[in-house]
Amino acid sequence: MRKCPNCNEKTISTKWLLFNKSNHETKYCFECLHCNVKIRKQKNFILDLLTDISSIGFLFIVIIAVFIQDYLASFIYALIISILFFTMIYYTVEYFAKLKIAEENYCLNGLTKTGAFFALILMATIIIFTIYVLVIKPYIS
Repeated sequence: MRKCPNCNEKTISTKWLLFNKSNHETKYCFECLHCNVKIRKQKNFILDLLTDISSIGFLFIVIIAVFIQDYLASFIYALIISILFFTMIYYTVEYFAKLKIAEENYCLNGLTKTGAFFALILMATIIIFTIYVLVIKPYIS
């Protein structure tokens, strides 16, 4: 159990911190049982990127396994140790994430106003780059 940032009572369960699962909250927010304020985890972009298994994390798992392979009998053992290492790092980052009071729109879909702004800029950049590469560049060269 961890303390609520609003009332400083130990009401936030470890189950929600590690697995984002609880009986009375959405996936992104936890409602404090004592003061009924919605709590969210403040994410660290770099650590989330490194420990995300679906994107770059898998690449790091394989790279670490290749380096560990020299010290173990086979690549399979190195891969298992690397997966266990990154799993341990992932759950450590999830557990020790800073807790903040959440905005209402964050609890609905997990995106803050700042995150939505940067996502919009990224989408516009991708669209402009795609138009340039597929439409404009072939006629220039």
